[in-house]
Amino acid sequence: MSGDVSADGACSTRPAPNPLIEAAQSTGSLVVLWIFLLVPFAALIAAIPLAWGWGLSALDAVMAVIGYALAMAGATVGFHRHLTHGSFKARRGLHVALAVAGSLAVEGTPTKWVADHRRHHASTYREGDPHSPWRYGTGVAANFWPLAILSFGESWHNSHHADPTRACHGVLRGQIDPAARLIWLFERLGWASDVRWPDPQRLAARRAGHRTLHHR
Repeated sequence: MSGDVSADGACSTRPAPNPLIEAAQSTGSLVVLWIFLLVPFAALIAAIPLAWGWGLSALDAVMAVIGYALAMAGATVGFHRHLTHGSFKARRGLHVALAVAGSLAVEGTPTKWVADHRRHHASTYREGDPHSPWRYGTGVAANFWPLAILSFGESWHNSHHADPTRACHGVLRGQIDPAARLIWLFERLGWASDVRWPDPQRLAARRAGHRTLHHR
């Protein structure tokens, strides 16, 4: 705990910095993180022209893109925003379809995925968090903009944790969120209801509180 003295002389305490998330991370660990995230995609892009025509066809590419989109939609819209956080209600057909699509991502059963992610929110950035970003701090590992399209908007991690039940993670101008757009489409089609879209006033209040905390 660390102490602060207010203008009226009262002494208040606040938690000491958490070394897991506020201590400076080594350059090496951040370099490894960037390599881990970007090199596989770069290798995939480089392999396409080399394999095209003999080991890879247009049909293969189309099937891969469709399969990836279905799995990501299932994991992000279905497992995460619908089943875990209840960001919207889905008609039975959509509910089942999202659960099946999410299973294509090979990230475990819906019940296990939901349980692990709720534990992540309960232990965010601390020991016990089943996900790995806490090891790298709240900066580059939290809001990772280069992955916004590939992750269907899931890389806006700080925005999501600021308001977990909201259907849209990319709440600021320029923050691309394909999953939110898909939920919007489901809502327009009448397949989704009670969608919890971000409240501008609530968002502004949270941003103001965040700035106040960091200027203390």
